[in-house]
Amino acid sequence: MFATGRWRYVAAGVLVVALAIVAAQAGIHLKKVWVVKVLKLPDGWEGGVANDVSDSGLIGGGFRNEGDRWAVPAFWKKGKPYEVIEAIGVPDGYEDAFGIVMSINNSQLAGATWNSPFDQVAMKWDVCKKTFLNLHPGDDYIASGAWGINARGDVCGFLIEPVVGGIARVPYVWRHCGKETELTRGDFAQGWTSGINSWGMVSGWAFDDFSEVHAVFWGWKGKMTDLHDEIEEALKDELNGGSLDQTIAYDVHENGMVVGQAYVAANYLTWPWSWTKKRGVKILDTGKVEGGVAWKAVGAGIAGSVGPLAEQDAAVWVKGRLDVIPDVKGYDFSEGSSLNRRGMVVGYAAEDELVDPAVPWVAWKKVVPKKKHFGKKKCGKKK
Repeated sequence: MFATGRWRYVAAGVLVVALAIVAAQAGIHLKKVWVVKVLKLPDGWEGGVANDVSDSGLIGGGFRNEGDRWAVPAFWKKGKPYEVIEAIGVPDGYEDAFGIVMSINNSQLAGATWNSPFDQVAMKWDVCKKTFLNLHPGDDYIASGAWGINARGDVCGFLIEPVVGGIARVPYVWRHCGKETELTRGDFAQGWTSGINSWGMVSGWAFDDFSEVHAVFWGWKGKMTDLHDEIEEALKDELNGGSLDQTIAYDVHENGMVVGQAYVAANYLTWPWSWTKKRGVKILDTGKVEGGVAWKAVGAGIAGSVGPLAEQDAAVWVKGRLDVIPDVKGYDFSEGSSLNRRGMVVGYAAEDELVDPAVPWVAWKKVVPKKKHFGKKKCGKKK
């Protein structure tokens, strides 16, 4: 009988350990190296981004060409690329629209499609059933977008509502049972959600305007916690007496850990961080460079990047240990957007942060023998 479900990973782990023991007995030493592969693109598309990857290997993101202002929503299944609009569908009136897939679970995609910034609807697509759900709540709101989805099918994102003198972003959650919830913004005028775990905990940010943005966390009962001051205190040595301009929470782990970035306008640097209720804020190791961002937390790992904003290299932190992923050949900038429990990491590469079209990629580690160096033994000088 073949192993199924979680037992496949147990069996694979046992096999790797057994091979390592056999190799050691034979005098062969093994090591793990990164393999980075550019994802395929359909005919007519020059580039794209990979934003998330499920444990089953389903990848979500978007396609775009050079000069395009926006992308179209896309996914890769078993390595094959698909346009969401053609493969699954969109609401009437959005057949030629733009869009993006921001987050996925094993079969569902969360994102948005739009004709313009104020003609945008939050979407949930199902790859297996080939169905879609328009999440936009009604005419009281100008636009909506989905950023995160959990294993149960709950979606988090934002709404845009008209207010006196302009617009306001509203943090919002769509439950798989059909219940919808507007999250509290505390003393702030606006809010945005970016990640949701299976317990209903949500990550995001709150603000009055974009000059000062605070990373926030909503617990499973909806209580909001402002993380900005804790992050600023953890970064006091790097700030040299200054203050943080922005902190953003991008994801929340199943265990309640929140990850994100802190931005300092004075030196144009961002810093990756993690937070737990028990241990508080930890600034993640960035190695020999300054700066970075933490995008996604899954299993024992965090995906993101390290380095100054326009010179970042994709990276993962596994149990707090930094591991930088090699650049895609020919590209200097790389962003690690997400990872899964099987060790797959996805992201995109470009000539620099602002150049498009970007190149979507997937990376994983494989085990290879260490190279041995043979040669004449050097003798010391005779005394």
